[in-house]
Amino acid sequence: MEPQVNNMEEIEYLTSIYKNGGWPAVASFLQDSQKEREKELLNIAVTGQSGAGKSTFINAIRGITDNDPSAAEVDVKETTMKPTPYCSDRFPNVTFWDLPGIGTTKFSASTYLHKICYQSYDFFIIVSFSRFSESDASLACEIKKLDKKFIFIRSKIDQDIVSYKRKMKTEEEAMEAVRSDCKNNLEKLGIAASQVFLISFWDIQRYEFTKMLEAIEKLLPVVKHEHFLLSLATRSKQVIDAKTKILKKRIVKIATLSCLFCGIPLPLASALCNLEVLTTEAKFYYRQYGLDDASLKALSVQSGKCVDELQCEITHKYLNEQGKLNILERLEEANGEASFIAYGILSFFSYFASIPAGVLSFKIVMAMLERLLDDLAADSWCVLKKAMGTEMQ
Repeated sequence: MEPQVNNMEEIEYLTSIYKNGGWPAVASFLQDSQKEREKELLNIAVTGQSGAGKSTFINAIRGITDNDPSAAEVDVKETTMKPTPYCSDRFPNVTFWDLPGIGTTKFSASTYLHKICYQSYDFFIIVSFSRFSESDASLACEIKKLDKKFIFIRSKIDQDIVSYKRKMKTEEEAMEAVRSDCKNNLEKLGIAASQVFLISFWDIQRYEFTKMLEAIEKLLPVVKHEHFLLSLATRSKQVIDAKTKILKKRIVKIATLSCLFCGIPLPLASALCNLEVLTTEAKFYYRQYGLDDASLKALSVQSGKCVDELQCEITHKYLNEQGKLNILERLEEANGEASFIAYGILSFFSYFASIPAGVLSFKIVMAMLERLLDDLAADSWCVLKKAMGTEMQ
C-alpha cells in the first residue's frame, strides 16, 4: 500500500498566513521554516567493541561499499583512534560518527564518553558481533545517566544463521537463539534488552532492519527523524515508502513557492522560475530514491548487476539528457491539456492576472510533483528488486 499524506492542514495554515499578511507573509514563513529545518543537524554515534563492524555498518547504511573512496576505513584490527565523521551524501544535515572501539588501551569504559565528547551526539548505536561485553553494558549505563538514547545492534546474524542451519535449525530458530542469548547476557550485565536488533551488514535490508528504524523513530524529534530517513540508501521497500511520505510533505511548500513567482512582472517569468525550482526538486527526488548516476553505480557494485540493467527498470524519464525536467510534457500529463494551456496563457500575462495564475500554478505543481514522487518510488522499488532479487518483499 502506497503511503498516504494529507496536506490539507498545511494548505489551511498557509491560507491563514496569506489572509493575514498576503504573499510577503507567506514568502517570509517559507523562508524562515526552511532555515529552521536547515539548522537541525543530526549526529549519530556508532560505537562498540574493537572489530565489531562499526565502520562496515556506517558504509552499509549509507549505501556504499567498503572500498568506496568516501567509505569509513575497515580493517580486522581497530583502525579508528578518534571520532571520525561521515556525512550523508543524500542529506548533508546527517553525520554518522565512527567512534574508537570500547575497551582499547587508549579508551577505557570509565573515561570513554568524556574523551569522545558525548554531548555532541543525538543518540548512540552500540555494535557487537558476539556477546555484548561488560564494556558495552557500562557504556550503555553511562549514556543513560547522561540522558542520551541508545540502541544495541548484534551484527553478523547471517553467519549465525548459517552456523545454526548446520545444526538442522531454521532461520527463525537461529534468530530466536541469538536474541535470547543477547537478552540473557545483557540482563546479567544489568541492561534491559528491548532495544537489541539482529542485523547483517552485508544484507542490510533483511532481518530486523525495519524494527531498528521503527525504534530510532521513537528516539528522535520529528524533524531529525525525517533527516535520518532521508540520509538512508534505498535498500528496502520500507525506506522507499518512508521517504515518499516525507517528500510529499514538501510538495505544499514547493507549490506555494510557484504561486509567488506569478507576481513577477515579466511575461513567462513564473514558468521559467518554476522550471528551475522543479528541476532542482526532481534531482533531489532522484538522489533520494537512488536513481541518480552515482547511486546506480554504487548499487551496481554491491549487487553485481551492470548499470544498464538497473537503468532499464526506470520507466519514467522525467529528466532529459541535459539534466533538465521535461516540464512541458509532465505538466500536461499530470493536469490535462486544458489546464496546461490555461497555465501557459496566464504565465504570459501573470502580472495582470497574478491571482488566477497563482491558483492554477499551485494546482498544477501539486499534481505534477505528487505524480513524480509516485512514479519515482515505483521505479526505485523495481531497481532494487532487480539488483537484490525478486524475492524481496
